[in-house]
Amino acid sequence: MSVRVERFGDVHQLQVSWERKEDDVYVSGPTLQRTRFLLPSEWSEVLRRLERFGFWKYRTRERRGESIQLDASLWLLEGVRQGRYRAYQVWSPEDEGEGRAFREVCLYLLDLSGLPIPALDIY
Repeated sequence: MSVRVERFGDVHQLQVSWERKEDDVYVSGPTLQRTRFLLPSEWSEVLRRLERFGFWKYRTRERRGESIQLDASLWLLEGVRQGRYRAYQVWSPEDEGEGRAFREVCLYLLDLSGLPIPALDIY
């Protein structure tokens, strides 16, 4: 699944795409897509959460050693501001501690998508 927000002047558009699942199995076929415009208040909240997370300032830490992920989900948040690209990714971010603000930004974007995502599918 991917959620994307694009800006066209003062208009912000959210696009979400995902693969269909039946009985917890991904079904081959075209990716489903949904698009909607964001209200100014929703866009302001996205910016507020990005600022709280420190997305444009956050320095990633280098991991020491190797870790094996047996069951995890890769969360990737990307952005461009004033021509400057930034990306931040986390394997199954925690809902406490350092990963909390990152997780909250991503969950807010998912919430704006309007997709009914079961809580057990978010990890």
